[in-house]
Amino acid sequence: IWFVQFVESKVHLIDFLEANSKGLDYYIKELQTKPYVYGDHYAPHDIKIREYGSGLSRVETARGLGINFKITPKLSIEDGINAARLLLARCYFNNQNEQVKLGLSALKNYHRKYNEETRVYDNRPLHDWSSNAADAFRYLAVAAKKNSQTGGIPTNDIPSYAQVDNFERAERKNPFRNKSWADSENEQLDLTTDAINEEGWVR
Repeated sequence: IWFVQFVESKVHLIDFLEANSKGLDYYIKELQTKPYVYGDHYAPHDIKIREYGSGLSRVETARGLGINFKITPKLSIEDGINAARLLLARCYFNNQNEQVKLGLSALKNYHRKYNEETRVYDNRPLHDWSSNAADAFRYLAVAAKKNSQTGGIPTNDIPSYAQVDNFERAERKNPFRNKSWADSENEQLDLTTDAINEEGWVR
């Protein structure tokens, strides 16, 4: 789970949560214990699938536990990756948060499997430890793309009394300008850089 603030055209990724073999109730409890005031919660389209035991979908279960999810559109993995590439040019990662560092490391390691026999990369990304964080970021990008087209995402979702913008006052050069996201086939799924500003935000 990525925790995100939209500040004008910028996207601040302030926190990250990942766990294994945990139920929906665990994640919702974790969300409720975080010191954040939430706007919207987004989930992938398969959250609408009904469970065999209860007959309820996970989105209905979540609603009963106090979280009302919005559903991201169903796009192909490739379209989602392209949306993620576009979103990354606007993203700042909180490098002072250890969980964000973990999520960022996953984005860096997201890649396709290389076939040694045919010497080409598979069409789909390799499913490994980096997949969950990268998939969550992909759904974030898809939701942001959809809402930007419909006006659903605010230009600034932080109340004026809570804004902290001193880390952004200095003029910064865009490290992605005049550079292709995919400099080679090996870097097709490379999703970040290592440029860190003085306050610990990674661009």
